[in-house]
Amino acid sequence: MADLIKELGLEKFTEEEKNQVMVQLADSLLRRLLLRVYEKLNKEDQAEFNQLAESGSATEINKFLEDKVPGLSQIRDEEWDGLIREMKDFLKIGKQAR
Repeated sequence: MADLIKELGLEKFTEEEKNQVMVQLADSLLRRLLLRVYEKLNKEDQAEFNQLAESGSATEINKFLEDKVPGLSQIRDEEWDGLIREMKDFLKIGKQAR
């Protein structure tokens, strides 16, 4: 996590602010992944995923997605890289506005 904080230039943020940014990153990554992956599932798998999302554990959901979505780890990496790139751009714009 320290590397990511440095990469994003968050060293001067308070611990609380850093934690908020990390939570937001995790939430954004999850949303991006779900949007991208959900469309790759057929209707039956979407219904099963919806049931798992309501009552299943994160481990069960991850296993289901790994079984049903070819290239899931590549999709995850692509979304993470895109998210970090967008976050860097956002933070750069914020610094310029000050």
